[in-house]
Amino acid sequence: MIAAQQKIRSRSSSTYPPANIRRHGGSTKLVRMLGHSDALRSLFYTSALLLLTACPVDQGQDDDDASDAAVPPELVAALQETLEEMLDDVPATGLTAAIAFGDGAVWTGAVGSTHPEGFDDRRAIVSGDLFNIASITKSFTAGLILSLVEEEIVALEDTFEAWVPGGHARGGEITVRQLLLHTAGVPEYTATAGFQGNYGGTWTGQELVALVSDLDLVNEPGATVAYSNSHFIMLSLVAEAATGMPWQDELAERVLVPLNLEDTTAPALGDGWGEVVPTWLGSNPFPQFVDPTGIGAAGSIVSDADDVARWTRARFGGGFLGPELTGAQVQDLEPLGGPFSMGLGALVMDEEGSALEQGHNGALNGYAGWSGYRPDIDAAITLLGNAWGAGNPPDYSYPLGLHLDLWAVVDEHLSSGD
Repeated sequence: MIAAQQKIRSRSSSTYPPANIRRHGGSTKLVRMLGHSDALRSLFYTSALLLLTACPVDQGQDDDDASDAAVPPELVAALQETLEEMLDDVPATGLTAAIAFGDGAVWTGAVGSTHPEGFDDRRAIVSGDLFNIASITKSFTAGLILSLVEEEIVALEDTFEAWVPGGHARGGEITVRQLLLHTAGVPEYTATAGFQGNYGGTWTGQELVALVSDLDLVNEPGATVAYSNSHFIMLSLVAEAATGMPWQDELAERVLVPLNLEDTTAPALGDGWGEVVPTWLGSNPFPQFVDPTGIGAAGSIVSDADDVARWTRARFGGGFLGPELTGAQVQDLEPLGGPFSMGLGALVMDEEGSALEQGHNGALNGYAGWSGYRPDIDAAITLLGNAWGAGNPPDYSYPLGLHLDLWAVVDEHLSSGD
């Protein structure tokens, strides 16, 4: 095995086929519950719809005085050992992970390689490697929109029509809240013939929404959850109309720069994916990539595990929004079945016997990830992998189940009082 790389850093700051979700070392109720919900199955399958429909697949607040906080060495060693054990049970050649703790300390770890054996460019994965975080992007986009709500520039009950006149045939009935909750009913633009015919091309947000602007809704606005990337492209258009800036620039100004997320970018037209780690379908190079503009505010952000974990803790732990909106983003949830519910651009897991977690999953272009926040210990975790299993359907669910092993290590450490 290529040597694991890890780092400890502390900084203060101002989906998936359910049958494949598993926890290392044994089954859990989480696995069983995931298989029992049609709504949740729709959510996870649609999270990865881009590749499944386009590729030939046959098979909290930081304290300013906590900048010197460090993760105890014994916890560092235990977390890294657990991460190394995971690599034997996932399709990825490499994994990176991070946990942002309430005292400002951040653990990051990495294991494995960028390429399978036999590739000349193969090297060890390191903690700072960049991944397309796929639909975890939606957590950032939701944060951008909620910051506009907090400043009373946008309201949750504003209609899409109010901000983007003529942008959708039913835009006068679709609200910002419904777009965040995936209850607006707008069909998935990635499934249209127009998108499939130019899958790897460059797109504007307006062009993507136009693909579905005259199609029938899959449900009446507000009636039920129907996960759709279209909803978050529409939210990016709202942000652009409200601020007069590209959503990528507004995200940088409102989220990335204030929180010192220096390794996080939202690619603009012509940027491409940059220096992300390569991805794989089994042991073969991933066959077809969508351009960043083709997934936009629904899935295009590039980042590392450290930045994503710190963002997740800031968003859900109170370090980004005021108390009212921090709470509102995970209240009045839309049930998905089993332990899962949908909040305002957030997935909430509340399984009996386990800690409640708030976050988002992601799967796109061969990348797979999960980032979640636990309010009980004021800490956030991110786990990223660089491959899908070459089965039918592909295994791109593994971070959602396996990250629980890292939490178990943290819980054991906390219970020991060390």
